[in-house]
Amino acid sequence: MKFKVIDDFLPTSEQLDAERAIKKHEAKERADKVRWISAEEILKAREEARAGKTISLNELRRRIEGSVRR
Repeated sequence: MKFKVIDDFLPTSEQLDAERAIKKHEAKERADKVRWISAEEILKAREEARAGKTISLNELRRRIEGSVRR
């Protein structure tokens, strides 16, 4: 099957700007979520350390990486 490209369906500059703004906003939300989850895991590890429990740096990294994937 062959299709003919019709110029009327090409996005306008306003549509492209809107799409870029949406993508930028979504990327910021993802970055904020990663920072928030990581901070939560670090606080949890600090509480455990204060309680006398020790964890390795690798364990902390594993927890952070696991929380980001949620």
